[in-house]
Amino acid sequence: MVDKKFDKDINDIFDDILFSEEKISQQGFEEGYRVGATQENTEAYHLGYHRGAEIGAELGFYYSFINHYIETHQSERAQISDKLSKTISSLKDSIEKFPHNNDENTDLKDSLSNIRVKFKLVCSLLKVNVSFSEGGELTF
Repeated sequence: MVDKKFDKDINDIFDDILFSEEKISQQGFEEGYRVGATQENTEAYHLGYHRGAEIGAELGFYYSFINHYIETHQSERAQISDKLSKTISSLKDSIEKFPHNNDENTDLKDSLSNIRVKFKLVCSLLKVNVSFSEGGELTF
């Protein structure tokens, strides 16, 4: 009478012994990959969140500056040059059209760079020296 518990082929037993290191290595790899993917996703989310907040603060600053200028100089519309008026409108449109979600078809770096250039042009035309300063850089 043969015990069914040990009813395994001798070749299978030798294979188990021979490939035990490989099996353990594979199990370790799979577990490490699972843990790494979870941590990586969390870190990537936080990085994207903070970078998005920085870009949002910068665009909000530019947009507020433009809106404030438009509101305070509304009565002087006739005295504003056409170039300045067109540049302000173009900057405002660019900021409003900046994607709010991650769009693979839009180059965010290029769009942001274009907005920065337009803002510098507006500041140059207004003859003011204004630049965006992040809140973390304030010193007293």
